[in-house]
Amino acid sequence: MEMKVRTNRWLLKSAVLSEQEKKAIHDPKDYPIFSFIKSLFPDERKKIDKVMRVKDAFLSHYNQTEKTWISDCRLYTDQNLRKEGLEHSPDIVEGLVVREILQGDLGERFKLYYGAKYPKRMNFSDSEELSDFLEEIEIAKAIN
Repeated sequence: MEMKVRTNRWLLKSAVLSEQEKKAIHDPKDYPIFSFIKSLFPDERKKIDKVMRVKDAFLSHYNQTEKTWISDCRLYTDQNLRKEGLEHSPDIVEGLVVREILQGDLGERFKLYYGAKYPKRMNFSDSEELSDFLEEIEIAKAIN
C-alpha cells in the first residue's frame, strides 16, 4: 500500500508566506491557498494544472482576475528590488514578470489559485492529485 507523504503539508509550511507576500495578497482569507500552492513541488503543480480548466462561462472573470494578479506581481517584484536596494527600471520589472509567466510557474500558480478559490467555475478531470489538492485547501481554509 502506498503511503501519502503530503498529508496536511500546509500545517508544516503555514509560515511559508513572507510579510511582503502577505501585503501583496488582497484577502487574508486567501493566505492558506497561497501558502499551500507555494509549498507544492513543480511536478505536483503541473499534474494539477493539467486536470483543471476554466468553464467557458467564466473565462472573462478568469482573465480579469489574472490581469489583477499580474499587476500585483509587478508591484511585488518592484518592492522586492527596492527592498534589496537594487537599481531598476519598469522595463526590468516587466522583464522579470514576463520571464516568470513564460517559464510557466506564474501561470500555473494563478490557475491553481483560481481553481481553489472558485472551484465551481472550473472543469476538473478526475485525478487523485486534484482530489488531494482540493481537500487540503478546504482543510486549510476551515482551520484558518
